[in-house]
Amino acid sequence: MSSLRERSRRLNMGVFISGASGSGKSRMTERLAAPWQRVIYVDPMRSFRTATVEQWPDAAVTLATFWRSDKPIRFGVTFTSDAHYVKFFGALAALMQSLRGQNPNFLLVVDEVDLWSSPKYLDPNLSHIFRYGRHYGCSWIANCRADVQTHRDVRMNAAEIILFRQGMLSPEMSKMLAAAAIQRGANFPEVWQLTPHGPDEPALAEEHTHFLAIPEAFDIWLPQWHALATGA
Repeated sequence: MSSLRERSRRLNMGVFISGASGSGKSRMTERLAAPWQRVIYVDPMRSFRTATVEQWPDAAVTLATFWRSDKPIRFGVTFTSDAHYVKFFGALAALMQSLRGQNPNFLLVVDEVDLWSSPKYLDPNLSHIFRYGRHYGCSWIANCRADVQTHRDVRMNAAEIILFRQGMLSPEMSKMLAAAAIQRGANFPEVWQLTPHGPDEPALAEEHTHFLAIPEAFDIWLPQWHALATGA
């Protein structure tokens, strides 16, 4: 195991992905999760191809096993009760805080994060994970159908934001896009002009055609993400 001091030097990051149903955000999530060896999926809509746990007692045991192991592990949780998701976020946050620096880097994927977030509310344990995950070796991906439906703490704690086709952006996100366009000397299309990246398309999604990425251009940012995922 790495020491706490060594772990604090690692770059951990969050990614916020927003886009309408069918726009390509789930495919992008799968692409970004692929190089990671240790992944937890919060998967209420069964969007991802991974083994899922459906009962809270089983999820608690699986989570504890995940935390104690440094081996490659992927699992998801798909509960029928909203209360069980809240318990899961609380248990994960508690483990991260109690065993700080004692777990290898891992990725947390939160699908449909707006189920636990609104413009005026964010589950407090998720908020802690999004804000301080880097201290515990946790990088994360949170996606939703529209950024305007999500608390600002989600997007403001993301190191990279990826926007697929959607009808409307929050005023804050619109300002961030405008600032990035000026900084990069680029002309970004409107988000509603983007082309959906369907599940049957063999090619990878392309920036400025299928999605917009800020603050960094996607191809510039992506090597950092891969290096973090693989420990390079």
